[in-house]
Amino acid sequence: MRAATRLPVFDAITSCNSFLAALMDNPRFGVNNWHLSWDGSQTDYRYGDNLSADLKAKLVNAEHAENVAAAERKLAKDRQKPKPATGTGTAFDA
Repeated sequence: MRAATRLPVFDAITSCNSFLAALMDNPRFGVNNWHLSWDGSQTDYRYGDNLSADLKAKLVNAEHAENVAAAERKLAKDRQKPKPATGTGTAFDA
């Protein structure tokens, strides 16, 4: 049909090929390897941490109670951990 009519044909194979081609890297476009690799650890975040005090006061949605309780348990657990010793006992500590 494509050869006879010279019109684009949008069948399942062509659509899948189009979607997969969009996900493939094109080395001739953009800058490759611009981002840092992930260190494997996720930063702690609580609802609204990225907001200023003014914006936090305007929040309509409240943080879920189970998330608040879990965060408070984690803080209490972190406070009980002994602090790691700083310094190595060398001349570079000063």
